[in-house]
Amino acid sequence: MNQLSDAKLRELLGLVFDEFKGALVVDKDARIVLITPSYCRILELDPSEVSGRKVTDVIPHTRMHHVVQSGEAEIGCVWEIGGETTIINRIPIRKNNQVVGAVAFSVFHTMEEIKDFLKNLNKLDAELTYYRNEVLKLRGARYSLDSIIGCSEAINQIKEQVAFTAKSDSTVLITGDTGTGKELFAHALHISSRRRFHNFIKINCAAIPDELMESELFGYEGGAFTGARRGGKLGKFELAHRGTIFLDEIGDLSLRLQAKLLRILQDKEVEKVGGLAPKKVDVRIVAATNAHLEKLIEEKLFREDLYYRLNVVALHIPSLKERREDIPLLIEHFIKELNEHLGIRVEGIHPDVLDLLTHYNWPGNVRELYNALERTMNTMRNGIINMKEIQWFLPKLIASRRHFLPKTACALEQVELSLIKQTLEDCHGNVTRAANLLGIHRSTIYNKLKKIKK
Repeated sequence: MNQLSDAKLRELLGLVFDEFKGALVVDKDARIVLITPSYCRILELDPSEVSGRKVTDVIPHTRMHHVVQSGEAEIGCVWEIGGETTIINRIPIRKNNQVVGAVAFSVFHTMEEIKDFLKNLNKLDAELTYYRNEVLKLRGARYSLDSIIGCSEAINQIKEQVAFTAKSDSTVLITGDTGTGKELFAHALHISSRRRFHNFIKINCAAIPDELMESELFGYEGGAFTGARRGGKLGKFELAHRGTIFLDEIGDLSLRLQAKLLRILQDKEVEKVGGLAPKKVDVRIVAATNAHLEKLIEEKLFREDLYYRLNVVALHIPSLKERREDIPLLIEHFIKELNEHLGIRVEGIHPDVLDLLTHYNWPGNVRELYNALERTMNTMRNGIINMKEIQWFLPKLIASRRHFLPKTACALEQVELSLIKQTLEDCHGNVTRAANLLGIHRSTIYNKLKKIKK
């Protein structure tokens, strides 16, 4: 190993590696060519006595001879040296593709340096995670599967389906009643997919007039029409390139635009208004509707060929009455959210009220539940949500409960009687006012009062 025997090279290596805790160089026969003074001090060795000797005779448990034989580097290895633990690297030295030796060195002087390095590494990892999450927010999608509240079998099944569907790029059609949270699942689908670091673009097909929808979806060239912006405008599909576009209320899209959407699904390209040539786009389409598209097809209001193109993967979001066991969890979550939003401290909800809310049919689903809680909490500053706070909503709740659980008529009657009694107290015995508050006829109150007296 003549190259490493040169005095100047040894001096240079010694200057470089003495900056580390210790360093060692061996030749192709695993004999020591260079050992730094710092390494010798730690091992209590005399450099002049070890030079040229087999490394295995000088340093017990060394692996330098293995590195020379295998030609494979060993990076970041834990090594006990002089009663201390450190991290070392062992790297083969090559000349003309032949292993002519190996070098071992420690990057850290002490364990404290290693701990500081790991601390900084963890900090950088946390910062990277933070910035990744910020990028996701900026890209448009805000809700992950963890953001969707519920532990019912119905909601767990749809979550599993979303997680599985996210692995592919297939077009997805999300169906469900108004207020079930279809958009949340579209967000979660995007964030769970490989497209999550690219744009999530959403557009409500029912909110934009048909004459403007084409330019919104596909963009336009400058001068394409009167009032067109100079330089043109990118359409939603181009903005969603390599990401996801969410077409909400797809059933409200006109037949003319349905034909253009079908072409995008078939050819994977868009053409701007006033454009001369189509442009390729890589977009995953997620559509949603609360309408019955099959019925719209029968009425010639929705293209059957587009329906089959969209309905590759079907996700049906269950209504709230199909997952009643999630209602207490949703209420707890919304109370915390509204406390922060409204700047109040509502501690919870009375069990009787919770029972009524759980058995209400919620035709507006999760959105109706949230709105009901927000309206109720706007009349409070703190405390517990009880019958008094939801008087405005009680007629609906009681009517729903009466039809839902006829077997509990006795318990329901007790709730009604308790409510009437409380309302009369609040109205200082004024039956007319109490009847107006409860949304019932005065005669009903008189009939109930007779039962109370009995």
